[in-house]
Amino acid sequence: MLESFEGRYEEQLFVSLARKPTSLTVWMLNRIINGESSSVKRTEYIAAMKDLLHHPQINCSTREETIEFLRHQRAL
Repeated sequence: MLESFEGRYEEQLFVSLARKPTSLTVWMLNRIINGESSSVKRTEYIAAMKDLLHHPQINCSTREETIEFLRHQRAL
């Protein structure tokens, strides 16, 4: 499971998201949010996900998936 690798991939994931969000990287961010027990970190991760909606490199389908994940997180 992805969650069992906590602390080993997050930095690289955020570098990838900053470069160009994809369906896979947004899904991975959502998994991180789902597994996060700290409300402060969850809020930070959700804010980062919201920021992706305005990323100049996000394509339409990834943007729609991001919106669905944010709805799932009750952030939209």
